[in-house]
Amino acid sequence: KTGDVVNVGDVLARLDPTDYQQSVDDIYNLIADTEAQQKALLSQDAKRLQDAKNQKIIDLDQRQHDIDVAQVNLNDAIIDLETSAHQAADAALDIRTAADEDVLYAAARLAAVRVSYIESPTIANKSTYDEAYDDYKATWDNQKEAIWSDEWQTAYDKAFNAGYETIDVAKITLDAAITAHFNYVRSNDLAIQESAYTQFNHNLQNPAQALASQLKTAKRLLAETTVLAPCDGTITEVYAKQGDYPTGQLFAIENINSLEISTTVAEYDIAQIEFGQVVHFTTEATGSDDLSGTVTQISPKAINSDGDFTVIVLIDSPDSRLRLGMNAKLTIVLASKASAYSVPFNAVTLDDQGETVVVALGTDGVTRTNISVTLGLKTDNLVEIAGPGLVDGITILNDPEGRNNA
Repeated sequence: KTGDVVNVGDVLARLDPTDYQQSVDDIYNLIADTEAQQKALLSQDAKRLQDAKNQKIIDLDQRQHDIDVAQVNLNDAIIDLETSAHQAADAALDIRTAADEDVLYAAARLAAVRVSYIESPTIANKSTYDEAYDDYKATWDNQKEAIWSDEWQTAYDKAFNAGYETIDVAKITLDAAITAHFNYVRSNDLAIQESAYTQFNHNLQNPAQALASQLKTAKRLLAETTVLAPCDGTITEVYAKQGDYPTGQLFAIENINSLEISTTVAEYDIAQIEFGQVVHFTTEATGSDDLSGTVTQISPKAINSDGDFTVIVLIDSPDSRLRLGMNAKLTIVLASKASAYSVPFNAVTLDDQGETVVVALGTDGVTRTNISVTLGLKTDNLVEIAGPGLVDGITILNDPEGRNNA
């Protein structure tokens, strides 16, 4: 109620929390579903990543097997090359040796027949010799190319070249296997990298984390259905009504034990106002009692086209007679002097010689005495006076022209 004193954190009102509680519950359920989906997604990502790693092992094992087989085939082709080349050369050399033996046999037979013919030059031996000679000549003619040729070298080169073609094929197969191994390494690494990147992104873009912000907001709104006093003070206005839909301000809480006075100072005088200056003020509610305050704020900018500035004065001591919205009359102390005399402006006059004086009333209530004075500090109503004739306890006429108001 208006006038209730409250402390910070006191409950002022409660709003219907049904919709807000439902919002919190819905987000909790959504987070649970989202986390389950995210867990399944990350599990699937982990499986895909592991599958990619396993596939790399399988593929590279197969490619290494292909390299090993190709290397063995190349080595076998090299061995076969040497073997077949030497075999071909040996076969050709055997033919040459056989041809050489045939010629030598025919030459030996001819030599033997010739000896018999020389020893016994008969017609029969002559005929045998001629036959042996013809046989030798025919044998020589038939075998001389085989004897004189390098057929064994030709056979070796031919077999070597033929085997080299097999080696070339084996080398190409080996190179292809090595290239395939490299390509599989690259493709498998790309697959692993893509799976890891997908898993990273799914971790980074966890939708449950975005819902956490919504949950925080929903919880805050639910908590705010209990309206708490944000500060100590007194309730000065109640705008809330039970059963109404709350819009705008619900309560006004003000600290009536720490009151301020807002006043305006003209542009002409604002340069004289400083922080910490003493202020005296009166109100109709407090009568003539002199209350005090201190300048705490001076607006840096004029509040209107007339050049007025707002000045805030903090009241020094609480006073139960003061109320919010009261009017006050203020005097800002620009300068002060201790043990000084002051009188209303009407009490100051001039004597016959034109000197500034105040008029003192004697104890008989009739006698008047002029006291010469000099003027000092001034306020709106009072002026400081000083002079050798001023002492405590004398009565100074407020209107020496005849009204005799002390």
